[in-house]
Amino acid sequence: MAVTRTNICKHGMESLSRSGAVIYYASVFLYFWVFSTPVVSMVFGSYLYICINWFHIHFDEAFSSLRIANYKSFTRFHILEDGDIEVFTLAVDKVRKNSTCDRCYLIMLLAATNDPIFMSLVLIY
Repeated sequence: MAVTRTNICKHGMESLSRSGAVIYYASVFLYFWVFSTPVVSMVFGSYLYICINWFHIHFDEAFSSLRIANYKSFTRFHILEDGDIEVFTLAVDKVRKNSTCDRCYLIMLLAATNDPIFMSLVLIY
């Protein structure tokens, strides 16, 4: 693969035959997707795991990939008229396990909106 890449750099892609190009692309695919991707994913995942559990940093980066049940967050972007962007992030470190649906609050929301989809969701609860 290295010899072929050096040849491509010197003489361009036109220097390869069709079968040489297919072999080159197959070997690059094999190297990057089959061998490198799992190794890099394992290294980065281990890094995030160690940072969260031992050093207590990088919670924002790791909460979705590590599927931590208690850490939930979302980000909302707002583009202003002058082109600036505001970013709002809401995060909760501990999620309640024994929460119940407040039917009075849902009925109040239903009265405030006339959305039929929201009404069907309220009726399910």
